[in-house]
Amino acid sequence: RPPTTMRLKQLESLLEDVEPFREPNNELEQYPTGAHLAACVLAEAHARGDVEGRVVADLGVGGGVLAIASLLSGARRVVGVDVDPGALELCRDNCDAFEPALRPTLRLGSIPEDVARWNADPSAVAAADEADEERRRRDDGDDAGSSSSESEDLAAVEKDGREEEGREEEGRDPSSLGGGPLRADTVVMNPPFGTRARGVDVRFLRCALGVARTAVYSLHKSSTRAYLERHALHVLRAASATVLAELRYELPRVYAHHRKDAVTIEVDLWRFEPPADGVVGGSYGGEGAEGAEGADDADAAEVDVSVEERERRARIELRYAGERNRFGDRVGLERHPGRGGRPSGGRKGA
Repeated sequence: RPPTTMRLKQLESLLEDVEPFREPNNELEQYPTGAHLAACVLAEAHARGDVEGRVVADLGVGGGVLAIASLLSGARRVVGVDVDPGALELCRDNCDAFEPALRPTLRLGSIPEDVARWNADPSAVAAADEADEERRRRDDGDDAGSSSSESEDLAAVEKDGREEEGREEEGRDPSSLGGGPLRADTVVMNPPFGTRARGVDVRFLRCALGVARTAVYSLHKSSTRAYLERHALHVLRAASATVLAELRYELPRVYAHHRKDAVTIEVDLWRFEPPADGVVGGSYGGEGAEGAEGADDADAAEVDVSVEERERRARIELRYAGERNRFGDRVGLERHPGRGGRPSGGRKGA
């Protein structure tokens, strides 16, 4: 079945066998993104016209489940970025397991440091956008003249991937040598929540807003919802910030310090639009959403919240009440009154 007509359950089924991290790094907060979660993200992005025929970037690609889901959903080209060489190797192996093999472009680099360096020259970024637009027009013209088969499309993706691999292998480590600008129509990501490195969640978001031309789809803890909306709109200057759905994030026991076999937490699927003028606000320092509203003693911290802030958070909760069971997977989750909510004891590093 063509990727453009692939249904949620079909996509989820294809993603079930994507191998998670082989040797997860706790400092990088490497946790697997499940097939259901990845399929939901791409279903929402596809429904809004942000995947099919588009260039998609996956920041913190890991094992590649979001990148793979993007390609299966009809993305024209997918670029995955990760600071961990082992993660990129795993992503490549997972892509090779498909028939025919999938070929995203993979780049080794840190987020946001290397990506910021790649995009530091505004003229180079503008040139990259123009080149991609020209490629899009050329591809659209080819589509109008002849209807290529799905296998031909995948062969073209594979050819692009081999060419990119060759360029990277010539210079060995692309992150140490610099690279061309990283730009995409759409960014998809499941960033670290910031339990190990405070502020990394919003640094990922700031980076993504500088990469995306159209939209960013990102997963964040529901308990940080009010802070994240305010920060995205008023500090990062996002043109819009919308919660599309609340989802269950099933976290298996990955590290030695975990005491439970698995925990389930509530996460929001956000859609952000970059600033209309392309100028992202804020800086890469400061406190992140997890540090601000998801700290270890989050319940005690609520005592210091003003009445006005509580009312603002309640209005945000009411606005998104209809999204709480969008995918029918929130049965049995306990609400946390007045905030995004989380089940008792559920923490990303539990």
